[in-house]
Amino acid sequence: AGAETVAGLVTRQLGRLPREGDRVAVGAVTLAVTGATATRVTRVRVEHADENGFALDAPDGGAAETA
Repeated sequence: AGAETVAGLVTRQLGRLPREGDRVAVGAVTLAVTGATATRVTRVRVEHADENGFALDAPDGGAAETA
């Protein structure tokens, strides 16, 4: 079965509880853990990349955060 949350997806990809600073590539985006406690992910930044893997420039820095 697939993950039901972004935190669950990151946890599954890492095979352990995520820590702040962990990064996981998923398709055309990278999920960067920007906030975490010992037991849960509290914030994730979604980084978009072009077909060469370079971060796309956007007015907000190309990042969207989800709590």
